[in-house]
Amino acid sequence: MKERAGKKDAEFTRMVKELRAYQAQGVRLIMQEDECTPEEIARASVSAEGICYMRDYIWDERGRIKEVRFDPVKDPAQGCRK
Repeated sequence: MKERAGKKDAEFTRMVKELRAYQAQGVRLIMQEDECTPEEIARASVSAEGICYMRDYIWDERGRIKEVRFDPVKDPAQGCRK
């Protein structure tokens, strides 16, 4: 049990760090149509049971990422990497 919690804590920390880097570059973080903080997205992603979040990168006209969207995917045949 502790090992699983430790993995989730590490994944949460890694994801928050990654998303903060995007945010620092002015990239909007969207989850299910709402702008969210890195912590909100990481918490939902790490704690979700039976739901995976697919990333959708939205680019501006210059080819730079302007948004990262997190959309729920519930296809059990695809499975989830946790």
